[in-house]
Amino acid sequence: LFILHPDFRSSYAISPAVSEPDSKLMRIDFLPRPGARSPAVMELKGREYPIAWEGSAWIDPATASVVRILASWKEPPPELGLRQLRSDVHYGPTLLTQGDPYWLPQDAKIELETQHQRWRNEHHFSNYHRFSVDVREEVGGARPLEPAEGGKK
Repeated sequence: LFILHPDFRSSYAISPAVSEPDSKLMRIDFLPRPGARSPAVMELKGREYPIAWEGSAWIDPATASVVRILASWKEPPPELGLRQLRSDVHYGPTLLTQGDPYWLPQDAKIELETQHQRWRNEHHFSNYHRFSVDVREEVGGARPLEPAEGGKK
């Protein structure tokens, strides 16, 4: 979802929204800009690899809520041995407080394929809870140094 966050707006080329046939949803497509920051990173053997996601997002125009994001890693580095990394996340309304619902992940499928193996993880999210935290931080100023014995202040 960070792909659509304003902090990453310059990292992606995003197409104009188009109507989806037989649906009330609009679809936008996104492509990573070469050399731009990525909202996701894979760490392997102490090295970080920014993930250049490309894909589509489906948006409900009545609420401006993201309903689904389908993305894959555009050209993973050859040294990783990845043929494909794909993510398909479906979002839905979740009522955490009175008022408008939050659109949060409901289901996610993550697929990863190498030359020798293929993994598919399915995640189902429910029973969300809202919580709050109170934080108090104090930053003190520098205290003056105490003079050494026999020294002047």
